[in-house]
Amino acid sequence: TSLFQLLCQCAVQGKYDNIPSTLVNPCARAMLTGARFPQSLLSTLLSRMRADHGTNNTWDVGQRASLMKACMVRNRRLSGAQTTRESELDVSLNRDNTRVGYLLGRLFAVMERAQSAALGTTNATIRDKYIGSASVTPARVMPTLMHGCQNHLGTLRKKSPGTSVVLEKELDEIVGRKLSDDPYPATLSMDEQGEFFVGYYQERVDLWTSHKQSGDSSSESTTSDNP
Repeated sequence: TSLFQLLCQCAVQGKYDNIPSTLVNPCARAMLTGARFPQSLLSTLLSRMRADHGTNNTWDVGQRASLMKACMVRNRRLSGAQTTRESELDVSLNRDNTRVGYLLGRLFAVMERAQSAALGTTNATIRDKYIGSASVTPARVMPTLMHGCQNHLGTLRKKSPGTSVVLEKELDEIVGRKLSDDPYPATLSMDEQGEFFVGYYQERVDLWTSHKQSGDSSSESTTSDNP
């Protein structure tokens, strides 16, 4: 994938002509020299996710998560920020990451999967309706979404016990061991929003991969390319 193809993820409707001109030269320079990516790259990607939820094409979320991760990892390294296993953004799902944005993104992916498995195809998924607000103001929507998730899991215990067990184990790991007693902040910072989408995508891919390997044909399709 070329730089310009990736930068189309910053453009309205994913069109080359709509790529913000202020991003092209700084991003090309960063790619060629190892310099920082412009902070506007992350903010523009977040704006696109809130606007269209990454639903223009099947690869949108993966490519956007890749760019967000590259931007945050590069900028943290060049700023001399100390990283630990508990804050590291890996190529694939990092179950040791305890950053709140990353965990909430993982949690949202589990909720989405529970809805899909319980209800099948719907006119509007929780991603269509809530991923923008969940990534910015989680305290406003996540408690309601968690209540809905519990209802979906109740359906799955009868309909697909194996899927229910997998998803409940993921919830236990994310909520029971990793999130604090006050798990839903009023707002997330820009970096935390980026981590939200990286965690969301990586959890989504991990769930799809594990269900595919176990022969669960009901899993929703998603790209297998990890950011």
